[in-house]
Amino acid sequence: MHDTLAATADDLDAARKREAATREILEVISQSRDDERPVFDAVLHSAALLCGADSAALLLGRPDGPHLTLAALKESGGLSVAELDRFIAEINRVPMHMDPSLHVSAQAICSGKVVHIADVAQTEGYLSGERTFRSMVDVQGIRTILSVPLFDAEGTRGAINLHRREVRMFNDDQIA
Repeated sequence: MHDTLAATADDLDAARKREAATREILEVISQSRDDERPVFDAVLHSAALLCGADSAALLLGRPDGPHLTLAALKESGGLSVAELDRFIAEINRVPMHMDPSLHVSAQAICSGKVVHIADVAQTEGYLSGERTFRSMVDVQGIRTILSVPLFDAEGTRGAINLHRREVRMFNDDQIA
């Protein structure tokens, strides 16, 4: 019975956190009608917090489009807004091709399904020396990735990626 009560308390706490995050995002949306950036930042902040992610990214693109665009980034390294803006601009300087074999986000966008990689260092892309996968692991320290497709009225519009710097899968509640 004690285990059941503890599980119920944990479920209630998680529901309260999700509700608070939703409220925060809706508040930001109502205040930022002409500027997407605060909304993107609020969504990434809430997703990373609720899922225990070290960083989060929002990438935009259509399955039939040529490229992905990094629209927003939340990371735990304490970069200033100006530094994050420079980093995003640098990433977007070289077009990221909508290629599911190169980009986890492209895989989620093109398939319309969640992509969950337990250990990026064990993927074919990393082991073959592909630049994007090598950078994720060797430079950014990313090990586990969850990429969730985003949809609008026209279909898949982008993906939210959550990253962990340790090999630790996201659980079903976090994915949901």
